[in-house]
Amino acid sequence: MIFAREEAEVLSDVLRGSQDEIGAIDRPGPVTERLYPAAYEDTEAATEFRQLTQGDLRDSRLARLTECADELDATGGEIPLTGEVADRWIRALNDLRLLLGTRLGVTDDYDHDVDARDPQAPQHALYSWLTAIQDLVVRSL
Repeated sequence: MIFAREEAEVLSDVLRGSQDEIGAIDRPGPVTERLYPAAYEDTEAATEFRQLTQGDLRDSRLARLTECADELDATGGEIPLTGEVADRWIRALNDLRLLLGTRLGVTDDYDHDVDARDPQAPQHALYSWLTAIQDLVVRSL
């Protein structure tokens, strides 16, 4: 997969800029709930499970984001999509899409058709672009 220099810079910035929000497991809210959903309906069991797993999940997500951004910066945007690299990219892009999609209120019937006058149009465009990139990575496999 090859990104133009400008695309690589934007994607690297998005990967690095999302780390604080993806890593904020101690801040309750819709994004945290979406990225780290409860494993059990029972509140006590869900809390215990989160305490045991959430830190490792956060750390692996942050490591993926950093690795992908570093890779973009080091290669100028040329990413060889081998199995391990492609898997990391799919997961990182999925995390970005979950984060952004939650903020935007994206649902299953989202059609990517957004009015350019919508104040959130740039974020919708970014969401659609990340979706297209993820699709390209999946298809390359």
